Amino acid sequence: MAKMYKQARQRGAVLLVGLIILMVAMAAGLTALFSQRMGDARKEAITAAALAQAKAALLGWAWRQGDGTTSNTPVARPGELPCPDLRPLSDPYIGTASASCPPAALGRLPWKTLGLPDLRDGSGERLWYARSVRFRNQARLTPPAGPLNPDTAFGQITVRLSDRMGFLHRAASPAENGTGAVAVIIAPGAPIRRNNNLQQNRTAANYLTEAHYLDCWGTAGCNVEDNANFVNDDANNGFIMGPIRIKDRDVVNDRIVTISRDEILSGMVKRVAGDVAQAVESYFLAASSGRIPAPAAITNDGCLGAGDVSATCLADLGLPGSVPFGRIPSAPSNSPVWYADSVFLKGAPDYWFQQNAWREFVFYAVAPACAGEVVGCVGSLAVNNPPAAAVGGKRAVIIVSGAALPAAGQQRLTNAHKRNENNYLEDQNSSAQDSVFARRPASPATSFNDAVATVPRLP
Repeated sequence: MAKMYKQARQRGAVLLVGLIILMVAMAAGLTALFSQRMGDARKEAITAAALAQAKAALLGWAWRQGDGTTSNTPVARPGELPCPDLRPLSDPYIGTASASCPPAALGRLPWKTLGLPDLRDGSGERLWYARSVRFRNQARLTPPAGPLNPDTAFGQITVRLSDRMGFLHRAASPAENGTGAVAVIIAPGAPIRRNNNLQQNRTAANYLTEAHYLDCWGTAGCNVEDNANFVNDDANNGFIMGPIRIKDRDVVNDRIVTISRDEILSGMVKRVAGDVAQAVESYFLAASSGRIPAPAAITNDGCLGAGDVSATCLADLGLPGSVPFGRIPSAPSNSPVWYADSVFLKGAPDYWFQQNAWREFVFYAVAPACAGEVVGCVGSLAVNNPPAAAVGGKRAVIIVSGAALPAAGQQRLTNAHKRNENNYLEDQNSSAQDSVFARRPASPATSFNDAVATVPRLP
């Protein structure tokens, strides 16, 4: 009996030890899993922060391009994006945008050019970058780039979702109102074996070899989408977002953020509105002026296009209505040219404003007391400015249109369309005669994308 009791105690002790060992093993496994997931989360956070910082810097760079006091052909203009960095690791200028690049170039993010630190993703890799041909910063005014303004600033890069079925952006021709991405920024992640069985090997010799950093997906190798190459303006050849994991294998671990047309245009139109308002105010404050220039008639087809309108888009002192309203003229009535700080508004296309046909999108209202270019006039125009209070006492209001809003019935295909402010402006901005205008955040849901600036300037 005692022997049996002793054997039972021994078996119980063995079971207890086994249970303790199992529990320790499970705890160790859970700890390792937890640590791995915490490490993965930390890497994802680093990657997301780097991508967000890169996107903000690219947008800021694009919005700052173009100098109203610099004349050359072609001249930098708001919205354009730099070349990628195509330099090898041995180049002392690594991180700087290449001086020239193919129209549809894919390369490293030019972090030095953008004023950024040497950004890395969570795996310690530098970022990659590509931008639509229309936004290139060289050969700006010739095909396949051309003028850049709200009617031409279409993104041209297709981006597939990681579900492998849908699209975040789909490139199409401008006539089809495509929704392509303006630019993509890619964090390559850790090296993997690509879907075509290429093991990524990130030696110095492979630093600019896209396939050793960027991934692909397909039913047979890379036959559906390959992030190592893309075709501008192609609805089926662009990029695919990660993560994609199939049968416990990373197929795509690239993380991608994009710049959309609406995102880049929102800053472009604000920049142009601010530049024009500053030019008008500088003209008013000039010692020999003290006048607010009269608008050019909105029905004046001589203001349209990117050609020389210096002799055809003149200020009109006889516009009907109590509030003179039209487009920004190529010259004030009392002066043959704009003064030095506003010379970019002249009609010859040797500045970005006329080269890129921005005059079509800039509308201009003058306070009744300032009509006829009266010296030292007092303003009376008002702007509703939510969430801030409405402001009044403005001598002039400058409104720059964003992209056409089909939901609001806007179209700009003919000169007849372009003579109608309703094809450009929304809300109170299309009814100048009540002397009240609107500035508020753009919202597709409410069909509003105007940018408004004033003289004197809004706070």
